[in-house]
Amino acid sequence: MVTYKVTYPAGKATTASAKTEAVIVLDFLADATSTAANTIARILFGGIGSKGASDTLTITWTQTLLGA
Repeated sequence: MVTYKVTYPAGKATTASAKTEAVIVLDFLADATSTAANTIARILFGGIGSKGASDTLTITWTQTLLGA
């Protein structure tokens, strides 16, 4: 089992637009646009709305890895 967790504190990742997706990619060392081939997991969600300057957003993602 692998758990990924990121927290965007107040003042970081602030936007007036709704948050609509979370993506885990392999581009952790590059500041580049990711391709589908580099995507580990993706989820679309609704109901979060925008993240204001005083809001904190924490995303926790747990994956179970199955053997071949």
